[in-house]
Amino acid sequence: MRRFVKQLLFAYGFLTVIPGLGKITVDPEDTGKSTIFYPVVGMTIGLGFYPISLLRGLSPLTTAVVMSIFLLIFSRALHADGLIDTFDGFLSGEKNKDKILAVMRDSKQGALGFIAAFSLYLLKICFFHEILRGHTREFPLFLMAVPALSRGGVAVAGSVFPYAGGEKGLGKDFVSSIGPLQAILSFFLMLVFSFSRQNFFSLLYAPVSCVFWMVWGLICRGKIGGITGDTIGAGIELSEVFVLMVMYTIENPPQLYGGQARLVCRKGPDGDIVALNRHRLRPVPHVLHNGRCVQILVLPNDAEPDVSVATSL
Repeated sequence: MRRFVKQLLFAYGFLTVIPGLGKITVDPEDTGKSTIFYPVVGMTIGLGFYPISLLRGLSPLTTAVVMSIFLLIFSRALHADGLIDTFDGFLSGEKNKDKILAVMRDSKQGALGFIAAFSLYLLKICFFHEILRGHTREFPLFLMAVPALSRGGVAVAGSVFPYAGGEKGLGKDFVSSIGPLQAILSFFLMLVFSFSRQNFFSLLYAPVSCVFWMVWGLICRGKIGGITGDTIGAGIELSEVFVLMVMYTIENPPQLYGGQARLVCRKGPDGDIVALNRHRLRPVPHVLHNGRCVQILVLPNDAEPDVSVATSL
């Protein structure tokens, strides 16, 4: 039990600004085994989204920016640094593994890495904004699982792909000590933290995140022969955006396809359908209206929606 506590504290101390490790001595193999608790640390970070959403007077866009900055600060920009180093190496044009690794280890920040990180954070803010804009009445609690899903995949990738940074060092001990047990337990925690009874499609979040990490691991193996601390940090940043994209797809399926103009409608406090905003999208196929399933058909040019009762639920 004491060893598990050490691993948990190490995970908090390594991934966040919370001083969890302190003066506790950790064996090299415990660094990798601590990945079991990465989803727990990620969920702790995600819980910080809720008080941000309670700040008065913030638009969805401003809230999205604050949430993205919060992720950077709370993680000490550790993963952003890995993202910049990784893309500096991967986009350098070098073909040789050792030369790519040398570019990644160079402390000088390259323009390619900066552009990649800047673009990724723009995407992250955009997806945060799109999801928040569609949930103006209440905070979408599923967003709190994003950091858990992105960090939980580290154990999955680490249990499959070798370390590419050399034969010795902390990174080698970290990756080599990750085994199937860490991957299985981490995946289970990802499922638990992301599941919602209101949306059974939420069961897809954890598997999709793991699929992303497998694809990212294959890319890294093709480039440098495996994974490193930098590519793991980059993977966390990339998977956050990927998970947000998947969440947006699952939570707002009609909004991803072209079609007729429609009003985005919700059930109001008095049970009536209220219009929130308008897009060039397909009509909403199913909306709850007084406990029944209705179909919303919207005419163009600011026409009111025609609500017709369909089958009972």
